[in-house]
Amino acid sequence: MGEAISETSIAGSVLVECSGLLALVVTIVGVRLLGRRDLQPLTMIIPGIYAVTAYVLLRSIFAAISGPLAGLALFGLGFLLYGLARQAARLNLIGAVAFAVLTLGLLVAMPASLYMLTIPAHSSI
Repeated sequence: MGEAISETSIAGSVLVECSGLLALVVTIVGVRLLGRRDLQPLTMIIPGIYAVTAYVLLRSIFAAISGPLAGLALFGLGFLLYGLARQAARLNLIGAVAFAVLTLGLLVAMPASLYMLTIPAHSSI
């Protein structure tokens, strides 16, 4: 039989699934600290939550169809984040591209590192 599911593994899984929202918030706060002091964070966080949620749903659907299609959802999220930065934050072209790339970088790196933290040290994985 399999191992019992512990509270730690459940909490870790929830944390990994929420990492997309955390990546979005970290990047928005970074943009505000680096020069856009007049930026209201809620003007970017609310549409950003919708974009990240759509990404998670599309990634799940595309991964069920074919694994490589999940990258298409990541490309779509990058385009949505670029548009968000251009419209809501009124960033220039380079700033909007940097916002999208940094958010996607955090979105890809954070779940991988959090999954490594949730694997027990004595695991055979």
